[in-house]
Amino acid sequence: MKKKSDKKELKQFLIFTVAGKKFAIELDYITEIGEYMEIMIVPRAKKYILGVINLRGIIVPVISLRKRFKLSEDKITKDTGLIYIKKDDVIYGIM
Repeated sequence: MKKKSDKKELKQFLIFTVAGKKFAIELDYITEIGEYMEIMIVPRAKKYILGVINLRGIIVPVISLRKRFKLSEDKITKDTGLIYIKKDDVIYGIM
């Protein structure tokens, strides 16, 4: 008879702040953290999708957490960072 393990799997998260609200993403989903890149607008995309970027030949949709969760807007500058996550073999950029 197998014993049930009492061991719990610990997960690691990246915690960051957007518009004064804290968010967390499990590290297993994060592929990299990068600097702002020029975003190409996609017509008729959902309001929270800012557009797409070309990340080393991969077209990556960029999602605004501010717009997605209806938080206060802020100006995007060259200092704005991007977190790249991978879910179901698709890479997304979030800011």
